[in-house]
Amino acid sequence: MKTIIKIIFILLLTLLFLGSDCNGKKESENCHNYYTFINNSDKKIRLSVSVSYPDSTILDGIGGTSDIVASNSRKKIKIDGCYEIDFELGIIYKHGVAMIFLFDEEIFKEYTFDEIRKNRMWLKKYDMRLEDFQRMNWTITYP
Repeated sequence: MKTIIKIIFILLLTLLFLGSDCNGKKESENCHNYYTFINNSDKKIRLSVSVSYPDSTILDGIGGTSDIVASNSRKKIKIDGCYEIDFELGIIYKHGVAMIFLFDEEIFKEYTFDEIRKNRMWLKKYDMRLEDFQRMNWTITYP
């Protein structure tokens, strides 16, 4: 009898694991794992996100976490998980704000990261709260 219970238990666990989503949350009305950035300019744009609000001098995303968006194109900016959860729980966005900086990609050929930070050489800065993403239908358009 104990063997049958063990087999049933193992089968139930197997079904549970097979039925679960191993890739995290799926995109839905209440779970957005990307927003769309539309670059309507004639410049290649480097988009960097910083979670160090309100300190815009840190620019912690300027290097490795930047996305490059070609001129007159669009790109989905994805994360693992849901933006809603990250904002509401304050896990990543401690102050409830994601600072999104846009740079002309060409400046990185002439200046160092430190010079760009110090001189605040961004084209545009967005202070985005969850409500802002929702209001903008999860799309940021530049310019």
